[in-house]
Amino acid sequence: MKYKKTELGRQTFKDRNVSLSPRQRSALILVDGEKDDSDIFKALSMMGLGAEDMNFLLEAGLIEEASPSGAKAAPPPAWAPSTAIQADTAELPALSEQARYKNAYPIAVKLTAGLGFRGIRLNMSVESAGSYKELMVLAPKIRDAVGEDKFAELAHALDFQ
Repeated sequence: MKYKKTELGRQTFKDRNVSLSPRQRSALILVDGEKDDSDIFKALSMMGLGAEDMNFLLEAGLIEEASPSGAKAAPPPAWAPSTAIQADTAELPALSEQARYKNAYPIAVKLTAGLGFRGIRLNMSVESAGSYKELMVLAPKIRDAVGEDKFAELAHALDFQ
């Protein structure tokens, strides 16, 4: 099965009007209407991404199934590559960290963006963080900048002690 970007997906890619993590943005880049879903999933797994990223893009209406006639097809309920590929990636230890990263990234961006000009460097560091571990390194700095009360939501998402 092949997937393509929807009009919303193309606009989101250009305008960055939907908050995507860098990894979700990478997944959106891979969807071009030409690659088969198994090829996309292999590329995603090499980048430490999983089916949850593709499911997010589907649920957000950023991608859809590409139909040969060009007619708009309804997206399936969940993006699922072949069983053999799922078995290979089920052993990847980064999936639980990826899920935490996916939840924590938008919170961290919101907190640091709220700091205004005084937090611009920290916000840029958060926006360039591409993994759970990179966010964990920045977590103490974020806590110091925003305070314990605001940091609590991010601490919960990161499972930060």
